[in-house]
Amino acid sequence: MRHLASASLLVITLLINFVHGIFIVGPKHIRGGQNYTVILSSFESNTNERNLLLQLDGLSSSGKKLLHLGQPARVQPLSNSVISFPLPESLPAGSYKLTIDGQNGFKLHREADLLLAASTTTALVQLSKPIYKPGDVLQFRVIVLGGDLKPPAPSVTATVIVHDPQRNVIRRWTAVSLQLGVFEEQLQIGTVPLLGRYTITVTVTGANEIVSKTFDVREYVLPAFEVAVKARAVPLEKHQRLNLTLSARYYTGQPVRGVATVELYLEDDKLDQRRVVGVYGAIQLELPFNEHLSVYDDSQDVRVHVAFTQDETNRTIYKEQRITVYKLPYRVELVKEQPEFRAKVPFDCQLRVRYQDGTPAKGAAFEVKVEGAYTTDRRVAYTSDAAGVIKLTLQPEASSESIDITFDLQIDRTEIRPGDQLQLNMRGPPGAFVALAAYDKSLLQYSNNHDIFWEDVWGVFDKFYSVERNEFDLFHSLGLFARTMEHITFDKANDQTARDGSASSKNGPSNSQVSFRTNFIESWLWKTDKIGSSGSTTTKESVPDTITAWHLTGFSVDPVYGLGIIKQPLQLTTVQPFYIVPNMPYSIKRGELVELQFIVFNNFPKKYKASVTLFSVDNQTEFVGRPATETSYTKSIEASPDTGVPVAFLIKARKLGEMTVRVDASIEPAKDSIESVIRVIPESLVKREMISRFFCHNTYQNQSFVLGLDFDRKADAGTRKIDFILTPNILTSVMDNLESLLSVPTGCGEQNMMRLVPIVLVLDYLTSIGSADKQLTVKAIGLLRAGYQNQMRYRQPDGSFGLWEKSGGAVFLTAFVGKTLATAAKYISEIEPSMVEQAFDWLAARQHSTGRFDEVGPVFHRDMQGGLRQGIALTSFVLIALLEQPKVATKHRAAIEKGIDYVTQTLGSIEDSYDLAIATYALLLQKHSSGERFLEKLIGQSTVQQNGTERFWARDAHGIETTAYGLLSFVLAEKYVDGTSIMRWLVKQRYTPGSFPRTQDTFVGLKALTKLAEKISPSRNDYSVQLRHAGRKEEFRVTSQDIGTLQHAQQGVDETAQLELHVAGIGFGLLQVVYEYGVDLRNFTAQFVLELQKSVTNANHQLQLEVCSSFTPQLSDGRSNMVLVEVNFPSGYTVEQRGQPITGATKHNPIQKTEVRFGATSVVVYYNSMGPERNCFTITAYRRQKVTLKRPAYVLVHDYYDPKLNAIKMYQVDD
Repeated sequence: MRHLASASLLVITLLINFVHGIFIVGPKHIRGGQNYTVILSSFESNTNERNLLLQLDGLSSSGKKLLHLGQPARVQPLSNSVISFPLPESLPAGSYKLTIDGQNGFKLHREADLLLAASTTTALVQLSKPIYKPGDVLQFRVIVLGGDLKPPAPSVTATVIVHDPQRNVIRRWTAVSLQLGVFEEQLQIGTVPLLGRYTITVTVTGANEIVSKTFDVREYVLPAFEVAVKARAVPLEKHQRLNLTLSARYYTGQPVRGVATVELYLEDDKLDQRRVVGVYGAIQLELPFNEHLSVYDDSQDVRVHVAFTQDETNRTIYKEQRITVYKLPYRVELVKEQPEFRAKVPFDCQLRVRYQDGTPAKGAAFEVKVEGAYTTDRRVAYTSDAAGVIKLTLQPEASSESIDITFDLQIDRTEIRPGDQLQLNMRGPPGAFVALAAYDKSLLQYSNNHDIFWEDVWGVFDKFYSVERNEFDLFHSLGLFARTMEHITFDKANDQTARDGSASSKNGPSNSQVSFRTNFIESWLWKTDKIGSSGSTTTKESVPDTITAWHLTGFSVDPVYGLGIIKQPLQLTTVQPFYIVPNMPYSIKRGELVELQFIVFNNFPKKYKASVTLFSVDNQTEFVGRPATETSYTKSIEASPDTGVPVAFLIKARKLGEMTVRVDASIEPAKDSIESVIRVIPESLVKREMISRFFCHNTYQNQSFVLGLDFDRKADAGTRKIDFILTPNILTSVMDNLESLLSVPTGCGEQNMMRLVPIVLVLDYLTSIGSADKQLTVKAIGLLRAGYQNQMRYRQPDGSFGLWEKSGGAVFLTAFVGKTLATAAKYISEIEPSMVEQAFDWLAARQHSTGRFDEVGPVFHRDMQGGLRQGIALTSFVLIALLEQPKVATKHRAAIEKGIDYVTQTLGSIEDSYDLAIATYALLLQKHSSGERFLEKLIGQSTVQQNGTERFWARDAHGIETTAYGLLSFVLAEKYVDGTSIMRWLVKQRYTPGSFPRTQDTFVGLKALTKLAEKISPSRNDYSVQLRHAGRKEEFRVTSQDIGTLQHAQQGVDETAQLELHVAGIGFGLLQVVYEYGVDLRNFTAQFVLELQKSVTNANHQLQLEVCSSFTPQLSDGRSNMVLVEVNFPSGYTVEQRGQPITGATKHNPIQKTEVRFGATSVVVYYNSMGPERNCFTITAYRRQKVTLKRPAYVLVHDYYDPKLNAIKMYQVDD
């Protein structure tokens, strides 16, 4: 059968000639503002000195002279001469050429046409890994380069911006200086950021955006093994089938046993077939197509999707592979036999004919078409020889260019034990800047876009020069011209970027004591160095403890030689001949019988008897069936070579919190030890209470407090715990707990403000008192950036902010976020003024002609948003947001005046203290004449107790918020002394150290306390506190130097306790006692109707739980506030983080958000509100670990803003 192929040969001019032993080489491109350098070399010894004149000229299209520079040159025999032309900053478009003429009797005339390069700067971006989890630290480098791949001028700066998936600015570095063209930084990713694809963009001085790179932020778990799908034979259209090899192996090479579901898609999402097969290491599959596949072009891809579930762990890895089906069996490659094309000189070349798998195609018949600007088009029939080669002789002209980048990185071995030190040897120009990186190879299953590769350098080069690579003659690829004599030839240029393979050095077995492996990071070696004066540098780094394969990359930048990079990443495997892989749950319940499983690998050539020992570290673990006093449990197994053998221990956790798991495994020639932790959660619901007392002594005096701890009499034994906290400053506990102020879920746009608002308040406070605590300020600004980043997920396309990511804007939330961001912009530059302005413009546009504001978004806080009592609360809240920002207040003065008029006209008939407190604060901010009158009315509604030392506003709901607005009004009215009684009541209401029960309570409460604290200086603190409890006594000392220092005392108690506190001295202090205990879930009274229906499928260990809930209102048409349904799974069960765990949800009151927490062991479902209707959904979880005697799991439904409205129901799974 005769196949046809065509090869078009592009013919270009060769710029190599020798004249009298002179070799002249220079760039083909010129750039404004840079030196243009030419090198002249003499290769003959029997000549005299040569004199030349070099001229650089430029002409416009109209013939106008654009450039005329001249330089004389003298070249000695067997030596080089370097000539540089300084070029002006700006070069207009035109025709440029270099002329070389001999002088003083030396006859030579050569010309070279030059190209004007339009772009002068580009950049590359390197990330530490391709994907990040919430809370990770993003490390990155920006490499800015000139057209010659060298660092730009020192005056060049870069601006780097990180955008989230909605193009919000998350972080900005403006006009940063570069170290040899490199800028290196890191970014803390928020704990609950907008998930999706983020972008880093780079601009340089005076240029537009020149480069960008993307990375993903999402929840993921690194696979312990790799699933691969490859074609065993090249699939052709005529075959109508695939012959595949499906493999599952650990990254160290050992086989994995499991079950694979293989799906074949021929076109788009059209399923052709599905196959379920067992796999141990690898299996061969033949998949005949059920439908005929037609290949219309040269090739077409089909899609193979594999879901592989490991037997030992029941964990599933998904793999999708595109397989190319070809129309024809051959591919053709042009191979040149000479180093250059020469004008009118026959050029010999070959067509190398190969099958699609790369093997030579013997006896393949072809018709070859040769065409080009300097050839005669013709067609000739050929047949390939035994090596698959067709020889051709052509008559073209040609050209030549080159690239030479000098950096080499080598490692002393390619296999290394975990934790050992790796030696890296680097060679390059002395003084060159070097940057290194290493990452877990398993990350490449997600993407490899994060790193800088050889191809990226070519992309940069092509951007400047637009030339094609020429593998035979490297001059062609650098963009150089060359002039020389015809009778002298050169060997192929030495590619100094090529890396010699390092010899593999395996460590032999060792009987020495090994340390515990605890360092299981995903990326490392993110460091920079400098090449020494000898042209080489050696560094040593300890490798992580993960048994896996690593990719190591590196590059260098030198002001003379430019960018250097290794061609291929080095691969390093952390391996040892004998090791343990843990397979443990994310969390367990205390007292449950849990099976902890480990897999032991033996890479020695023979079978050994292995001893595996689990330790009870600090008596945290109880071994089931063993004496209670034992501190370790040993089992023996047969460790077969090159395979994993599971071993399991039945245990109970004795303590809450983190339980340390330490395991030793040993065979005759080797040993391994690992240490990790498991989260131990209570078997019942933990209740937390707090008692606070506040003192403010203007003179030295004594004061005593007696605090009774009201533990529930039904509290579970052994769960009672107390924590005494002494705070010398009203905000110290806030500063100390900035990262965990609210213990309830924060999965919506309002709750998430808990990660933003308190930090802004702390920064304002530190600024107001002139704090010198730079470390705290830096920490707060870092958290502020993360909080801002998290909040951007709720920004809507119109500039407003919503409760959910795509719910549309809400008036209350936009005002709340807008005023917070306006204040936060003082501390971080990422918050653009236009963003704040857009939010307030959106708000002003929602105002009614009467001046009133009504909610247009979901109603989740009914007192604020529900339009109750003529909408005074929401209208006042928006006015406060507008008034607190001077620039905003000036722009929206008309809206403020209209809103204030509405409030003053309506407020006289309002008796609700919540509305009155918010409105009074708004009027005082405006300095309205009626403000003092309404403040007196508000004071008249307050409650005074404890002999006048405490003042508050009693209300069934939002009492804390109401009282906090009252305190803010007192501060504005300069009633500081009277305000201390309100402060004294407020600090007693704190839910945990630093916060109040709900978002608005915390926001307004902390704001009020902060404003008063700014007026009460702790600079005179000098006192001691004595704590007495159960015959024990502890002393605490506080001075004015302890402004930001918390002092703690923790202990467990067995029964209801009483604490005595004695204070002596002068100054301010806050005494707090946090106590907690566990209560059986069955002792709660339900305020919601909650129904559970479970279904368990033992075949695949699947749990399906149908959850139905409804709210029973006091009034027939009443509804709750925002409702959270928290589903907690039995130990050992998790949801799949790939895909949506919720199905079958009712649609009349749709779910707004689903949040997976605690390692997929808990799911929180959010509703805007609930009424008497049934709200149902089904959630599916899978058993990933074995638990023997399981504790009941539970589902909790509760009103977020009125937490006493709740219901809890337990369920248990019997496998």
